[in-house]
Formats: sequence, C-alpha cells, structure tokens
Amino acid sequence: MKLTNKTGLPEPLARVAEKLANNHPVFDKDKYSVTEVLKSTRQVVLAREHASEIEQDIQDTFSMWNGTAIHALLESEAVGSEYEAEQRIEAEIDGVVISGGFDLFYDGDSTLYDYKTSKVATIERQRKLEETKWLEQLYLYKILRERNGMSVPKKGVIIAMATDFSKIKAGTQMGYPEHPIQMLEWELNDKEFEEATLNKAVERAKESREYLESGDEPPLCTYSDCWCTEDYAIIKHGGKRADKVFKTADEAFEYFFNKDNRYDRNKYSVYHRVSDYKNCRNYCPCAPFCEQWKGLQDHEEICEDITDKYVPF
Repeated sequence: MKLTNKTGLPEPLARVAEKLANNHPVFDKDKYSVTEVLKSTRQVVLAREHASEIEQDIQDTFSMWNGTAIHALLESEAVGSEYEAEQRIEAEIDGVVISGGFDLFYDGDSTLYDYKTSKVATIERQRKLEETKWLEQLYLYKILRERNGMSVPKKGVIIAMATDFSKIKAGTQMGYPEHPIQMLEWELNDKEFEEATLNKAVERAKESREYLESGDEPPLCTYSDCWCTEDYAIIKHGGKRADKVFKTADEAFEYFFNKDNRYDRNKYSVYHRVSDYKNCRNYCPCAPFCEQWKGLQDHEEICEDITDKYVPF
C-alpha cells in the first residue's frame, strides 16, 4: 500500500501510519486470513492483485490506529496471565489454508474473546444478528483451535468498543446503549451455523484462488458487500414518498396483496430501492481498480418497480 500525506501531518505520524498500513502477513494464493474469507471474492482478489498500487492517505488510517492501540494495550495486560492472548493459528481445509489470530482465550470457562472498535450502529446490527460477520469470525477461530488440538471454546464474546458513543444520547435516546464498551455473547454450539460458516469460508478461499490464478474478472459484489441502504417500498405512481417500507420483498408483497389492505395496482407499485454504496465510496481500498464501482458512479441509486417481476403468491 502507498501512503500519502496530503494534509502535511508530522513525520512521526507518517511513520506510525506506514507501520500499521503494512503490518499484515502476506499470503500466497493457497492461504487466506479469516478476515479475507468474510469479505467478497471481488474484494479479496482486487486487494491482492493491486496490493502495491493501492493508495491511502494517512488521515484515512486513523481508525486503524485506534484499533491497533487498544489491541496492543489489552494484549500487554494479558501477557503472563491465565489468558491466551494474540495467537495466530492456521489449518489446511479441503486444499486451502485458513489463518486467523484470535485476541484472547480463557481456559477457565472456555471463552474466546475478540476485540472490536466500531460505531454504535454497527455494534447494534451485529448484536441483533442483522449482520453475522462477528459471529462467523468467532466460529472460525473455534474451528481453527479445534483443528490445532487446542482447547475448544464453548462461548464466544465480542468486546465491542463504540468509537462514536454519546453520553448525551445514552441518557436521552430510548434504545441507545448505556455504556461505550459492550459484550456481545453467544454460545458456540450451533453445529448447523458452524458448518455453513466453514463451508462458505472454504468456498470463498477456493473461489478467490481460482480468479487469482486465471486473472479473470472476479464476480460482482452484492449490495450487502457494498454496505448499501436497501429496502422494498410501496409507492403511489408519480409520488416520491413511500406509503410503507419493508426489509424484504416477501414482506412487501405480502402486505401489498393482503386482502385487508390490497393496493390498486393501477395506482401503486412495489419498488426495490438501493442507494448509498458506503463501502465503495468511503472505505474499500480497491474502489479505484473496480469496474463495478466505476459503473455504479454513473447511476448510484436504484428505484425499480418490481411488481410485475416478483409475484410470490
């Protein structure tokens, strides 16, 4: 990665940023990190193919400093204690190697911990399992420990530290977390979820290897990969405001065709709405090399009438 310093920050800060930006292990095409297999194949392939070309300003690495500093402090306190801290382990599974570094393990009650610095909204989505990457990561660490003959965790805990926590909102906004540091706990005993997580990780690694070897254009990222705002809305023809908004097409059509509130299809339709490609625009380092993102910039928002395309009843 190439670092720029467009705002002229002092040299010591530039050196720190350089160390952090290039402080990740470099793997060959047969080995993939846990964090890589939780990304899209397109992100993995483009990041590896353009590793020496990707450019980022020091200002954009600030969140990395925050997370690294917290991890380093917590790791130093665990050294010499009854906890296992910051160990990288790997295992070959179906022809590919998966590698991961867990943050903390306590054998006393078989609990695996992982530290996260993130925004309140992200923490809440992971808590409610609207997104499952943090839970998938815990299961992958569990699998790697088991395959290395280590104690197998019974419980996984994400220690989530909110970087944008507001004490004012905590005291005035209903549903807002009470504290900046939260523990998201799960029993790691869902065998079906564990198997699905492992299968997806291995397939992602094998697919990434296939595209790295062939040099072909990797598959497109999904709306979820792009962190899009996506919903299904019932809108009156010619109008802009939604009458009702739903998370899934099934929910929208069930309501749209329900006998108690059946809509006049000459006046209303169900629209699939997609906007705000947050990851591509703000965070993905591969965006400058991504043909998908270049195309999306010409028509960033989607508001498509799907009433005649998707009729599940």
